[in-house]
Amino acid sequence: MLPAGEERVYAPGEVIAASGQEASSVYILLDGAARVVYPVGTEPVPSWAVVDIIGAERLFGLVPALDGEPHVGQLEAITSARVVSVSRQAFLDELRDHPEVAGNLWVQFAAYVRNTERWLVSTI
Repeated sequence: MLPAGEERVYAPGEVIAASGQEASSVYILLDGAARVVYPVGTEPVPSWAVVDIIGAERLFGLVPALDGEPHVGQLEAITSARVVSVSRQAFLDELRDHPEVAGNLWVQFAAYVRNTERWLVSTI
């Protein structure tokens, strides 16, 4: 169980975590649905590729939280979405203090990698 964080409800279409945003938090979707999109193409008309749809109890922002780099992907609410954000430091402390939490996240991370691979294979 992750430490308490800040809870917020996002409207459909609202950006929960923006591409390029500082890696200050991880986000756990409590209710609703959201899409993970990545920027593709170039200015002046960039477009977005949907690489995953997530539902309740899914986490977003694992890689930026681990490496400290800004978000590349973006998380957008599809429906009304209740989300809790947990600070990066609290998240890292939880992983250090409770290795079983890290084990559970590896499963989510593997699913994310597989979804990305499927998207790449179907796109290329």
